[in-house]
Amino acid sequence: MGFVRVSCKTGDGIDRLVQELEKQIHTLEMRRTPFAKSWFEVKEALDTMGKDYISYDRYYALCHEKEVTDETAQNVLLQFLHDLGIVLAFRNLELHDTQVINPLWLTNAVYRIINSKLVAGKKGYLHLSDLDAILNDPTYAHEGFKYPPNRSSIS
Repeated sequence: MGFVRVSCKTGDGIDRLVQELEKQIHTLEMRRTPFAKSWFEVKEALDTMGKDYISYDRYYALCHEKEVTDETAQNVLLQFLHDLGIVLAFRNLELHDTQVINPLWLTNAVYRIINSKLVAGKKGYLHLSDLDAILNDPTYAHEGFKYPPNRSSIS
């Protein structure tokens, strides 16, 4: 779409960047997509659920509770929610039975791994056996994110 020079240090260009983003948002095809009231009800339920993740089965049950019963509609809704950044849903990870609701939960986990002294001490190698210790490092307890061991392995 274009480039806008910005400086995080001085703030130069930030106003222009915001203007350009707003202009581009108004042209998005996604903005013209009609959403059924029941779809908004699913979105609201996910927002107020207070959980960082749920299973796909729970997502589909929630859709049924909110009268989104067509499987295609459920999948299209899930993709829209993903595209909008409301949830993260990676279909190729469906077998792991985790539907990420809170993108910050996942982002936080990634940063814990990237900044891990354990990984740094192993020259950047991440061993799955270290994942639980990294994600649940007591240093981060104040952040409030919980990473149960059965959600952090890729077995």
